[in-house]
Amino acid sequence: MKIKSLLLFLLIIGRIATYGIDNNTVTIKGKVVGFVPSRLQYVNPINGFSFPGFRDSIIYNVDGTFLLRFPIEQSSIITIYASSNTGLIIAEPGESYSVSFELKDGKTLFNISGPNEAGQKLYNELPSPYMVQFEFRRIGESENFSLYSEKVKEEKDKQIKKFKDLLNRGLISESFFNKVMIDRNCYFSTLLSTFPFVKYTKVDILRNEKFPEELKKQWGKVFEDNPPTDPKNLFSPRWFEYAKYYVEFKQYLSDTSDLKSLEKSLRKGLRYTEEIALSEKLFSKKVAETYAASLIYERCLQKKFEKEWIAIFERFNVKYPQSMAIPYLIPMVNPVAEYQKLAKTNFSNQVKFIDNADEINTLEECMAKLKGKKIYVDVWATWCGPCKVEFKYKDSLDILMKSKGFEVLYISIDKQDKEEQWKEMIKFYKLDGHHIRAHKEFQDDLIRIFNKNGTIAIPWYLLIDEQGKIINKDAARPSEIETLEKQIKMVKN
Repeated sequence: MKIKSLLLFLLIIGRIATYGIDNNTVTIKGKVVGFVPSRLQYVNPINGFSFPGFRDSIIYNVDGTFLLRFPIEQSSIITIYASSNTGLIIAEPGESYSVSFELKDGKTLFNISGPNEAGQKLYNELPSPYMVQFEFRRIGESENFSLYSEKVKEEKDKQIKKFKDLLNRGLISESFFNKVMIDRNCYFSTLLSTFPFVKYTKVDILRNEKFPEELKKQWGKVFEDNPPTDPKNLFSPRWFEYAKYYVEFKQYLSDTSDLKSLEKSLRKGLRYTEEIALSEKLFSKKVAETYAASLIYERCLQKKFEKEWIAIFERFNVKYPQSMAIPYLIPMVNPVAEYQKLAKTNFSNQVKFIDNADEINTLEECMAKLKGKKIYVDVWATWCGPCKVEFKYKDSLDILMKSKGFEVLYISIDKQDKEEQWKEMIKFYKLDGHHIRAHKEFQDDLIRIFNKNGTIAIPWYLLIDEQGKIINKDAARPSEIETLEKQIKMVKN
């Protein structure tokens, strides 16, 4: 399946035309001071929801200034990215804001002026993790949900009090305060939902491990108090994470949950098809569209390339043909189609699998199979995002290895049930070289060599000489090709 680029072009042209005539245009005048950003982007709200993946690039002038004008149908939170720095604007249709990213004394400050300026500044001081789940440990772990809830409530009350003080002093409008309340309620509902999600995974439930009835009631009460189905929650950038908890709660813990059917769907590779079908029953059309679009983007971003996403996107395209999310989803789904196409092809002659892999229990035994060769080892897994990012530099790595007389050995630490996906990814990423999937004993030996408190962090790279001896067990990554070349030269000398 090759999705036509014409569709993307027409959609973008349509959006540009709309921008020119919309009376609800928000205007953002900005400047970057003291540094040149590696990226300058903003999140385009869709249905009022600011999903981090739906970003557009910002064109800026040589003096660092930029101007953004685009329509928003309702109040929305606009996120602007300048390199790794973020700035948030609680924007109203028709309003204008001035912002700047300023590098000062080694720190980058985000400044904002405009309507509700004091509230905007306070909002930008709040914790803003990519996922609320990351805040779980900061709040403090507890074995008791009630105690955990008290800690969450205490944190929430502290934040809300600061905004109430601004409201009472006339520094922010009541409308602005109410918008903050929507966002904070969604944020802290998500934080509460993190507790049962972390303590009992859906895998536990499928294994028939009993989910505590009291905890189930407490979790259900969170959703009753602040329904993720309420369209107003789309205002919060935290909504999708909260909605995922809700859908999974309904899938695995409701009175109508059919775990046997879910297991069948998992085996058939239709897990997310079932999830989206359920979301369409739980949410209104607008909310269901936003949920499906966010899920497609998020899961395709994981680069597991499940075939299921092709059919899911095609159905989404038919069901929501006018969705503003489509231009952002096309580049995510196209690689899935390409992956599935390549998965059916034969291996390159340059791909060589280590013989009798089941009998190899140590790295030393593996190196015995390649004795007489200088080897650059790449330890990876199909589920490891950073590992796959490094494959972008494969061509420059291959050139360096060939010039220095090295060959590459890719060691996967995937489990046996990922055998097929492991081999498919070798084809997709065109990983010429030697390959082996390490079983448990082999992995234990790798952990021993890695020697970091009984764990292993991947991607991990090593340099090995012709006798099979490790000469550098912390070699540079392919993305650090100049450093890697220096390391190789040092070994040679």
